[in-house]
Amino acid sequence: MESWWAFRVWDSCVGIMAQAENETSVSFLKKLRGVSSMQS
Repeated sequence: MESWWAFRVWDSCVGIMAQAENETSVSFLKKLRGVSSMQS
């Protein structure tokens, strides 16, 4: 039972981290696209 609860906590932490990483990479891609469109 305890291990299942720990797995749930770990799973939610990984999900939050993945979501944050995805958001930062998306904003980074938007910045990159903006810079490349400014140069051309």
